[in-house]
Amino acid sequence: MPTVAIASEFLDAFARIPRAQQRKVREFTEKFRTNPKGAGINYEKIHAVKDDKVRTVRIDQKYRAVVLHPSEGDVYVLVWVDNHDEAMDWAAKRRFEVNPVTGSLQVFSVSEAEEAVPPRRRPRSLVSSIHFPMT
Repeated sequence: MPTVAIASEFLDAFARIPRAQQRKVREFTEKFRTNPKGAGINYEKIHAVKDDKVRTVRIDQKYRAVVLHPSEGDVYVLVWVDNHDEAMDWAAKRRFEVNPVTGSLQVFSVSEAEEAVPPRRRPRSLVSSIHFPMT
């Protein structure tokens, strides 16, 4: 039987959307919790995404939820909800990992991670460091 988890980021995003949309998100969440593999739930892959586990699902014409959809296993995680474009943009800039020690979900902003780890310096080519005398 599939397991559905809700990330704290999802709850934060949920709190920011209008009340009318919150009702639709609650209805979707109940349907999703009952059966995340149901026919009415259409997972869409995001083309520019940094993490292959990420999918979006339609809440209505305007709003989408971001879901971690396992390639294997039965654990689904609702991680974000927002306007269509904002949800796509948010998801495209994140990576998600489960901490092997605590088992908690870790959400990484890809741009922050790239800034925190300086690019590796390329070693100088042996040829570029040898000077041949001109005759």
